[in-house]
Amino acid sequence: MAKRITGSTPKLDGYRMPAEFEPQAGVWMLWPERNDNWRDGAKPAQKAFLDVATAILQFEPVTVCVSAAQYQNARERLPRAVRVVEMASNDAWIRDCGPTFLVNGNGGVRAVDWTFNAWGGLVDGLYFPWDLDDQVAQKVCELERVDSYRTEGFVLEGGSIHVDGEGTVLTTEMCLLSEGRNPSMDRGAIEHMLCDYLGCEKVLWLRDGIAGIGTVTFYDPETGVYGALGHSISDEATGEALPLGDGGIYKAQIVGIVHGEVGAPGQLDGKTDCTKFLGDIRINCGCGIFGKADFDGPTLETGEFETGKATIRCTLSGEETREYGIEIKKVYSSAEGTTVMLTVTDPELLAQTGGIVQGMSGSPIIQNGKLVGAVTHVFVNDPTSGYGVSIRDMLKTAESAA
Repeated sequence: MAKRITGSTPKLDGYRMPAEFEPQAGVWMLWPERNDNWRDGAKPAQKAFLDVATAILQFEPVTVCVSAAQYQNARERLPRAVRVVEMASNDAWIRDCGPTFLVNGNGGVRAVDWTFNAWGGLVDGLYFPWDLDDQVAQKVCELERVDSYRTEGFVLEGGSIHVDGEGTVLTTEMCLLSEGRNPSMDRGAIEHMLCDYLGCEKVLWLRDGIAGIGTVTFYDPETGVYGALGHSISDEATGEALPLGDGGIYKAQIVGIVHGEVGAPGQLDGKTDCTKFLGDIRINCGCGIFGKADFDGPTLETGEFETGKATIRCTLSGEETREYGIEIKKVYSSAEGTTVMLTVTDPELLAQTGGIVQGMSGSPIIQNGKLVGAVTHVFVNDPTSGYGVSIRDMLKTAESAA
């Protein structure tokens, strides 16, 4: 009989999660059947799971958990050597909702039963309810006669962690720092839990995928080069430009606005259409992102900043671009380039956004009928004001992307 271990942790008891390449005694699977998650009555998914189970069976034992409704179907289709057990679940992802097995140096085996909430609960989970999935880990432990630790209230999917077996765990910001998992815990508290329950000493974090809403400043139809944002895509912790691996720009629609307030910059909420690729990203630096693209836009001459009235072009709803009034207060020139301090004066823009908000970075600045630069940053303590970068500086950088 398996028991729940309370008042201790795996680390205190000398247990750790082994690396996935270490020897294992078998594999557990859940049989797919949800009609809202799997097409054609889950028949293609069942065939794929059948093939996976059959392949694994050549090397180690396989157990497949199946609902009462699907038991006969699965038993008839799966090889006789596969153990089929009746077990209720909400879906088929046992790597995420099943137990994390642990070992010690004396041949002992235990497990962690993490709280599971369908990848985000009521905030952004994939389905409701998920109570049957949250029971899977304990049921597996009972069948294996393995004692377990329950992390009641601490949400984690097994697929969000990876260990090297030597004291390091790899996880992602997208999962463990999301609002739908453990909103009351900071990074340090989560690291403490991971080390205690996986028997590790160090946690490495993979950053959330870098994506956001921004504005294209210019496009040169002769070279196919564009420039956008007016500032780099930067590391949130260090402020340095992130090394560029691969990336692209996609068509987006603005679907909402978070109004900017003193001390709390606003933002444009957008919906990105990842099927409408516009161009690649080849350069990520202090005056913007640059690459090759193919799209249309109005033609303008370029010019130099001067103090006085100007306009910015931006999109506040859908895909409609409009011009709004600003005033360039100061022009700063140095060997590193030219920047400006600007203030939004347009009553309509101020009413809708409060001034400059995130997502407007890269908005073209038009003065005397010429493109002179782009909006880059907002003042945190004054959302009506911010900075801009010179189009000359952006074009100079863009030459490297041609």
